[in-house]
Order: sequence, then C-alpha cells, then structure tokens
Amino acid sequence: MSTDGELRERLIDLAAEVRMPTAPDVMISRRVGAVRRRRAALAASALLTVAVVATSVVLTTAVAPRPGDLASVPADGPLLGWERAGQAPEALVNDAVSAWDQAVGGPAGRHSAMRALLATTHPTLGSVVVLQGLDSAGQARIGFFATTSTPTSRMQLLADRAVPDPSHTQVISLVSPQGPSRSASADYWSGYVIAVAMPGVTHLRITSTTIDDDIGDGKGLASGRFLIRALPRTSTALTARIKGFVDSAPAFDVPAQGGAVGAAEALPATVLSRSQDTMTVSVTDPGRVRAGQLVAVPDGLVGRVMQVDSVSRQVQVQLSRAREFTLAAYTDISNQHGVLRGGDDGLVFEQLDTSAEVNEGNRILVADPAQADRLAGAITAARPTHTRTGAQRAVAARSTVSVDNLREVYISVPAATPSR
Repeated sequence: MSTDGELRERLIDLAAEVRMPTAPDVMISRRVGAVRRRRAALAASALLTVAVVATSVVLTTAVAPRPGDLASVPADGPLLGWERAGQAPEALVNDAVSAWDQAVGGPAGRHSAMRALLATTHPTLGSVVVLQGLDSAGQARIGFFATTSTPTSRMQLLADRAVPDPSHTQVISLVSPQGPSRSASADYWSGYVIAVAMPGVTHLRITSTTIDDDIGDGKGLASGRFLIRALPRTSTALTARIKGFVDSAPAFDVPAQGGAVGAAEALPATVLSRSQDTMTVSVTDPGRVRAGQLVAVPDGLVGRVMQVDSVSRQVQVQLSRAREFTLAAYTDISNQHGVLRGGDDGLVFEQLDTSAEVNEGNRILVADPAQADRLAGAITAARPTHTRTGAQRAVAARSTVSVDNLREVYISVPAATPSR
C-alpha cells in the first residue's frame, strides 16, 4: 500500500475517535475495522518486499555464469577477435606472413589485415605461428605455420583454410599424422596437433579414438589457451576431439577441424540404405570418390567404396562384415601382419605368421590409400577377441564400429588441389 493510502486510513481512524460517543458495540466495531486496515497495510508492504527480493534473486540466477562458461569475444568483421597467444617475438610473425604470401604465389598471394592468433616455439615443430587475414579476394583465411627442426629453419605453411564463423568458434585446430616435413617416418609419434582457443580458456586437452589412453598431458591438463604436442601417426582430424576448460570446469568438447596440406580429407556422406553386406550413401562431391577408398567414422572402419554413380551422387559401400571383404591389415605397435576378412561368423584376422604375437584387444589397422604414406592415418578396423595360441594362423576379431544405426559416414579422399 502507498504512503498516501496509509495516511488516508489513519485520518479516518482519528476522525472516528473525535466524534460524539456512540454505543459501545459500534465503537468496538470501528476499532476492529481500524486494526484490520492496519494489518492489511502491513501485509501488502511485506508482500511487496518479498516480491522485490524474489525478483532480484531470479534475475541474479538468470545472469549468473555457470562454471565453464566463456564470455563471448566480439568478431573483428569476418575475423576472430581474439588476442594473440604465446610469447614469441614479432620477427617470427613477420616470417610467417612472408611464407604465407609466397606459398600462394605472386601479387595474387598478398594478404591484408594480418594478425597472429599464436606465436610460440616447440621442441619438435620449432617455431609455430597461426595467422588470420584477408586474401587477395577479400576472403577471411587462417594459416598454420611451423619450422621443421630449429628456429632458424624456413617457415613452412601447414594448412590454409577459411576462417570459421567468428561468432560461434571457441577453438581452431590442426591434426596431422605426419610432421611438417611429411617424410615417411617409422616413428610411432610422428603425428601432431596444434590448437588455439579463445580468451578465457585456461586448459586444453585432446582425445583420440586411435589411442586407448587419454593423451591430454599425461595424467593432467595441458595449460594455457594453446596446445601443441606429438600424436600417434594414426591420428587425423576425424578421430580427434579438442576439449576446453575454464579452470577445472569443462567449457567445450568439439571435433578437430582439419588436417595439413597434402593430407587425406574426410568427405561427409549421408547413409541412405543398408543391407547385410552393403550400404548406399549420398555425397555432395562424387568427383573425388573412387572405388577402393575407405569409409570410416571416428571409432573406426565401416567399409570401402565399391561403385560411384556421379549422376545420382550415390556411392555403394562394401561393409567390412561382408563375406567378400578382405584387406591387408596389421596390429598397432606390435606390427604383426595378416589379412582381415569378413564372413557370416564375423571378422577374422588370418594368414598370420606362426610366431606372430597377437593378443586380445590389440588394435588391427588398415592402411588408408588416400594418405601419402601407408603408415600415416591408418584406420582402426577391429580387435582380436582372444589371444593367438599355438600354431594358429587366424584369430576371430570384432569390428570397432556398429553400422546398424549410422546416419553419416566419412569417405577418406586424397587432398583437394588448391584452387587459388
């Protein structure tokens, strides 16, 4: 009740008190009415106070950030509005700028509005720089750069891709199964990841379906807004995810964005139909699909391409469980070679050497023909269901993928020829 209303009620009570005396029952009735009016005024005032406090609590709850929430960073036009991460000198950034212009070639390769998202050094990759800027056509691009060994080595372009939507992007990343030199290396840890997150992120972690243990950073979290580390040579963007944290609270968990120049690419395909042995999928770019290419999802092999219909943009896929499916394979790390074959009773890993050590749970890999190196980006296909004993030349295996409920798969195709 308002102050004016309260004053009016009090004046009514006073006026009643100074009038001529009336009968006792009337006086009692008037005083009871006055008490009721005062109680009503107090109750209304209390309700108003409770409503104000409750509204304040609701508003505070609605705007209070949850653990792991990140404050949005305004876009810089078509570019990411992030401040630079890393402590490397400006000269390193200038080297990357020159390398980017030269990689595209001539005046057409000139970039503008250039700025660094990352500039740092790494024990294996040497100097590492991530740039963004506008190309000669005014398109927003991101470039990843590294040297091959020492800080004095020449800066090399690792990847050149379009800037993702700056209003929704929280991290940019590159996952490659081969080092910058792209040499055929027998080193199991020849792959690498470069990831840069938006301001506010305090830790980054990478997980991969090509290795059984968490590879975030030993048992802990990698520190800071960026992550650079070695990966198994089987790692690709398809099989890796980047996780971001604010202190210890998860902020995002997203797929890695792409690979390096020259690496195979994962072409999305929509599943249209499925039978016991085959699958029909639809692709937007059938010109890049060929018979024999592998079809996979992050958990492993689905099958391989049998036929391509460019007119309908449909692709026939032979599933790995098909009776006619056979593909050369080998065990991860222990490198025991054999042939993976499908059949009515499931997969079989056969034609093993009599001394081959194949244990239950080992990863069975198949080489990806779309990669430049048979060891790079090899795809997990199955795991043995038991350990080979005695003179067995074959062991039963189980696929790492259940194809029955898949809606989307990926066809591994050779890297596209740059159009600019």
